[in-house]
Amino acid sequence: MKTKIQVLIVDDNQETRDGTRRLLEYEDDIEIVDFAENGLIAIDKVREHVPDVVLMDINMPEMDGITATQRIQAEYPRVQVIVVSVQNDPTYMREAIRAGAVDFVEKPISADELAESIRRAYRKAPPEVSPSQAAPASRTPVAAAREIGPRDKSGKIITVLGPKGGSGKSTVAVNLGVGLARSDPDKAVLVIDGDVCFGDVGVFLNTIGQYSIVDMARMAEVPEDIDHDSVDTIISSHESGIKLLTSPSSPADEAQVSMQGMVNTFEYLRTRFDYIVIDTAVRFDNVLVTSIQAADRIVLLTAPTMPALKDARVMLGELMSYDYSMNNVLLVVNEYDPDGRITTDRIGKFLRKQPALEIPYDPMATEALNQGVPLIMLDGRRVPSVQPLKELVRTIREAFERTSVEVDIEPQAKPRRRGLLGSLRG
Repeated sequence: MKTKIQVLIVDDNQETRDGTRRLLEYEDDIEIVDFAENGLIAIDKVREHVPDVVLMDINMPEMDGITATQRIQAEYPRVQVIVVSVQNDPTYMREAIRAGAVDFVEKPISADELAESIRRAYRKAPPEVSPSQAAPASRTPVAAAREIGPRDKSGKIITVLGPKGGSGKSTVAVNLGVGLARSDPDKAVLVIDGDVCFGDVGVFLNTIGQYSIVDMARMAEVPEDIDHDSVDTIISSHESGIKLLTSPSSPADEAQVSMQGMVNTFEYLRTRFDYIVIDTAVRFDNVLVTSIQAADRIVLLTAPTMPALKDARVMLGELMSYDYSMNNVLLVVNEYDPDGRITTDRIGKFLRKQPALEIPYDPMATEALNQGVPLIMLDGRRVPSVQPLKELVRTIREAFERTSVEVDIEPQAKPRRRGLLGSLRG
């Protein structure tokens, strides 16, 4: 009986093989069983050891890593292959996933990241089956899984805006996503971190994504290049039941996100998820603009302070200048003090829009953040912000489930397409 995850390292460079071994030698649950310098030898080593995980280089003599991955998966579908490459190219990633790899890791990589990739791949291994239950060679478990395409959905996008830094939009976005998933487990929910420079959704949920929204947007530049299996690798899972599309580790990656890539990304993700919650940046960039334009509902966060209210009024003005329906905007006041001087009535008059609900100041928000636990999963009898967050979830669900069509009381003006939104969109 195996007590450790057995790993085969495949790379044509001796120094790289030794370096990978050193990265993993202090992991108590991982054992390196052998090495191979090309794809042909790797296949022989897999037959000899039947390891749990193979770390596979791409460019090697005799046989490349993509071909070797295909051969290994056809013969040993329970062996999980992680392709490791210095070439950060979406084409390589798509080819690797299509060949049967469960992950694509870019060099250089830290010991912790590599070890976690191995553990994640090991957990994805299909269960062992008896020979009488085994699928035919043309329909191996991996091949069958690859045939599942995007579901026929028309997902709803909820964009969470907080034009003033520190408004709590990430808290609301994360808890809205978790709340939607918990309220209806049959619905597929995705939370997107749209703050490409300084996104914190992964921190809020204690989840580190190997890939990010940048990888998704780059792949989506040409819609025909979007590969279902590659998307599954880019998106991370959370124990609450939601999926995550996190922000990149480097702010420099922002330049790689085009508006068309984001438009195509949202159009594709609608086919995969019932609800898509987007946490946004505080500045106007390609992700923010397309997130607003794609939104079926907008949750606008503000606080009972004059700077936050001023910024909220500016944002409402931008939305109106782009002819976005105010009926689809939910104004939420965060950290609300019912005994404070700035009441919801005064906020409604100042913004010319009445708040949909108030979330009180809650010291447990910081504690939950530090623990990586969504607030909405805590006991509402002890945590005052839980019930308002659940009310927000209910409001969003009812808005989408409502069968009657709401009609604006005032006639809609002809779209002006002015303001910052209009100028950025063109």
